[in-house]
Amino acid sequence: MRPFNPAKATTEELVDYFAELGLLQEQAEIMSNQSKINRVVRRRFEVVKELKSRDGDALRLLIRYYDHQCAQVRLNAATATLALFPEAARRKIQEIAEWEAGPVALEASMRLHALDEGIFHPV
Repeated sequence: MRPFNPAKATTEELVDYFAELGLLQEQAEIMSNQSKINRVVRRRFEVVKELKSRDGDALRLLIRYYDHQCAQVRLNAATATLALFPEAARRKIQEIAEWEAGPVALEASMRLHALDEGIFHPV
């Protein structure tokens, strides 16, 4: 993972880095590298936090990844934007749960369950 300072990055750099992190997460999942997954997810949370703090809630720019070729990027984008686009984000998560395979499908199914049970609250 390359060095990256979210606070010094432009909004576009943050949005691009968000997708890069999803790709890294997918690779780490394939390799069953839990420590790398944890690092990538923590970094993604930092990027999301920084995007939320930007003028106009720059987090909404992540909607561009709803149709990304990588299912992990799609899932991460839908999860990050659930509070902004609840219906569209939930549909995307449902689609991933139903049509993808492997860890990302399981993660999407668990996310839906957590939403339905009130365990996960989008912010």
